[in-house]
Amino acid sequence: MELIANNNVSLLDKKALIETGLDMAQHHLSEATADPSELLVNARKAIELLTAYSQGLKDATKEELYLNSNKMSVLGSEVSIQNTGDRLNYDADETYSLHKARLKDREALLKLAYNSSETIYDSDATEVPKVGVKVWGGETIKVKL
Repeated sequence: MELIANNNVSLLDKKALIETGLDMAQHHLSEATADPSELLVNARKAIELLTAYSQGLKDATKEELYLNSNKMSVLGSEVSIQNTGDRLNYDADETYSLHKARLKDREALLKLAYNSSETIYDSDATEVPKVGVKVWGGETIKVKL
């Protein structure tokens, strides 16, 4: 919190914040006593802390924005209120729901065909093709706090 309270980050733009974060990581990793796992867990905890801190400031910031035509420039950053828009309930439409269910069933067949060494057929006796991979899965590090 000292970093925020002292405005040490207030003059940095997004690019500088990212560069500073990467430099901090390299600096800490270069120390002989650094434990990368502990550093990562502490960073994820700090993210949770700052997310909650930010959430706690939202209502007061909204009030300030309402007084300033919903838009302000603060510490070199643009702060504004945006409407997320309405979400329509497409599932209330029978045709939409039917197509959605059919697509879900087809997806299950495509997954089955992909993972099977045998030829798979749908309910119309049409061969289900073995589709390719759109995006290969990658490794992630999961931190459960």
